Amino acid sequence: MSPSFHCYFSCTWRCSAESSCILDGSPPLSHDGSRCFGRDAGRPPVCRAVRSRGRTSEDHRGGAGYVGLSNAILHAYRHDVVLLELDQVRVDLINRGHSPIQDSDVENALSSGQLRLRATTDASEAYRDSDFVVIATPTNLCDTSSVEFVAAAALEAEPGVAVVIKSTIPVGFTDDLRARHPGATIFFSPEFLREGLALHDNLYPSRVVVGEESEAGRRFAALMVEGAASADVPVLTMTSAEAE
Repeated sequence: MSPSFHCYFSCTWRCSAESSCILDGSPPLSHDGSRCFGRDAGRPPVCRAVRSRGRTSEDHRGGAGYVGLSNAILHAYRHDVVLLELDQVRVDLINRGHSPIQDSDVENALSSGQLRLRATTDASEAYRDSDFVVIATPTNLCDTSSVEFVAAAALEAEPGVAVVIKSTIPVGFTDDLRARHPGATIFFSPEFLREGLALHDNLYPSRVVVGEESEAGRRFAALMVEGAASADVPVLTMTSAEAE
């Protein structure tokens, strides 16, 4: 079986033997109109999740932001991807082949009819059977509560899932999160994406960096390389602190 993925406010997919979820959620607005995260807003961050099943792989990515959506598309060329998104407008756009973000490559991919991708608002199966949960929620170095919230929710729903963080986090954060979830597989894999060119940068990455040297880290790196259009993508595996 190939792996399976699950994501928030970005996207998700499953590859027969594994699953992954990417989280890229928009936090709620605070009283002064600025963006804030879970604990500041008094409620969990607004997240979207994506899920997919496939004969060769299933990808679960949560949310339809530029990180999550571009990663979902990257894998939907080869794997069935179901995107769980809380915003019905975004779901309808994606299912009609239109992009909810400004990215010409994303727009062309969604309208091509070549993707094994569909979006839904049904969160009941968001984490089920996922092998990877990829988190790409917005953060700042002072507030990582959205990542903490999503990781805890994913591990509670699917204790054996590997949690991959793509949000911006401070050095040492991953080790701290691991300490709060003993035995869980949690690692950091940074993104090198430009807004408006996110899919292009995923298809033609300068390198793939994975902060995990175990089999789970190598499998995740292989999935990212599999989706790339360029050949001989450099892969760097290291500790999560080094990746951070």
